[in-house]
Amino acid sequence: MTRRPPGSRLVTAVALCALLLGCARSLDPADALPEARALIERGEVGEARVLLKNVLVKHPDTVTARVLLARIALDAGDAKAADDELASVPRDLTLDADLLFVRGRTDVAMGRYRDV
Repeated sequence: MTRRPPGSRLVTAVALCALLLGCARSLDPADALPEARALIERGEVGEARVLLKNVLVKHPDTVTARVLLARIALDAGDAKAADDELASVPRDLTLDADLLFVRGRTDVAMGRYRDV
């Protein structure tokens, strides 16, 4: 049986609390989407991607989260990932200019010039 150093349980407990607090971000789209936009603007794209993916787990029909993920993918040069993200968004949906812009960029990047 190995002995733990003194205080290791405290360190483990503190680490667990920090992990839980980190995961406690609001997954309500009304709160999470502005936060994701702010993260993107600050260049914290990885954190924004994780936040948006988590929003979609709880709210899979959140079109704006899909558009933001597609934009992140396009900015990284991954047109296929952007196309995959937008695949569940109906083509006739004209929610806002951001959706139309990202869909247009994706179509051009995927070689679908007639769709633009």
